[in-house]
Amino acid sequence: MTAPIKLNCTSLRHATRFKCIGSACEEDCCHNWKVVLDQAGYKKTKEHLAQTEAGRLLFRRHVRERRKHQTAAEYADITLLANGDCPFIDPRDRLCVLHRDFGESCLSKTCRTYPRKLALVGNRFELSLELSCPEAARSFLFDPDFDLIQIDRSPFTKGNFYISTYPVDATNPLSQYHDLIRGTVLQLLSIADYPLNSRLFFASFFANRTVPFFSRQAKNFSEPLLAAEIKLLTNPQLLDALHGQFETLAVSADLPIDLPMSFILAILLGRTGKTGSLDQLLQRIWENYGRENMPEQQKNTGNQEEFQKIVATYKELRTATPRAVTERLESYLDRYSQYFWFSHLYSEAPNLLIHTRRLFIRLAMLRFLLYSHPEINELRQLSFNANLTAQHQAKIGTVAVDVFYRLARGIEHDSGLLTKIEQTLDKNNMRDIEHVCLLLLI
Repeated sequence: MTAPIKLNCTSLRHATRFKCIGSACEEDCCHNWKVVLDQAGYKKTKEHLAQTEAGRLLFRRHVRERRKHQTAAEYADITLLANGDCPFIDPRDRLCVLHRDFGESCLSKTCRTYPRKLALVGNRFELSLELSCPEAARSFLFDPDFDLIQIDRSPFTKGNFYISTYPVDATNPLSQYHDLIRGTVLQLLSIADYPLNSRLFFASFFANRTVPFFSRQAKNFSEPLLAAEIKLLTNPQLLDALHGQFETLAVSADLPIDLPMSFILAILLGRTGKTGSLDQLLQRIWENYGRENMPEQQKNTGNQEEFQKIVATYKELRTATPRAVTERLESYLDRYSQYFWFSHLYSEAPNLLIHTRRLFIRLAMLRFLLYSHPEINELRQLSFNANLTAQHQAKIGTVAVDVFYRLARGIEHDSGLLTKIEQTLDKNNMRDIEHVCLLLLI
């Protein structure tokens, strides 16, 4: 008998150290998220709540078996309260009554897995964390050992967890080279001799050159061509030339960099009036841009003149940000770029350039939110070359956690947010590498 193949698990180190801090967290993961119960979870929830009349009533009111498209994995849904809260959260302490009263084993797969993100990529397990959890965002930003490690996969294969599967697809060349492509890009992003934007430009250069023969629908895929493109990136003279090319691009006065930012601003302004975590942050930011006194009917709209004012103010804010503050904020974006390439599979995109653009869209929004955050204003009172005290560093860290988790939560609560931005860029023919790289200059 052939012995079973033992699968390893690759994990970001900080993901193995995560622990929920419960009611001490500034947010909870129990509102505005649809929770699906698998069949086993449905039975366990019903069984535990049946112990009291209040529990039986709660179950009857808020747990609904699916009438259509019901599977063992997606067997029933928990209906949220009118305010978006999960009906099983105690409003007094914001703790889950199922977890508190019956233990972790009673939790649904969704609740037990979050914020862990588990994937079976080919024949290997991978673990990372969703940054929409504030504590996960904290561990992501501040763990001194941000690297990949090998861990035992058995706790996840035996436990009640959701695992996304990405088998190797013989019809999709992208899915056959996960390790090679991600390793190549992560290596580029780790070259400390160049600033972050230059390293990201290297990745976009590589992605762009592979589009003609390395895509989801490519019929002319060539492994020798792919190997040649990867080898090209080991040439230090080429990287120096690309770095110089991007620096020239960054200072060009003719670049329409206001255009992609206006598209993003239009979509973010359209969220005015919503009450999610991201929208609460956006409200504070719009006040920072002087929009709090606008008539209510104009707050969720904007014209080109309005966008230009915001863009101009944003540029002033970035220019006035002390060097050490900028370096700290950029270091978080550097870490995020590597996180993205590990935790978001490029094979889910049509090609590497589209995947790269998806990263750059996120970076553009993160930069706008970070540099526009009202709590950064007081740090702009420092001299440009001032050193940061421990208090200053703590302030920047608090801002970063606030921005990273709220944007991640906004993306996860509204799957259309990124789609709207991508569709707007496509509609305006911003698909080529020149337009993609404009996003880096926001």
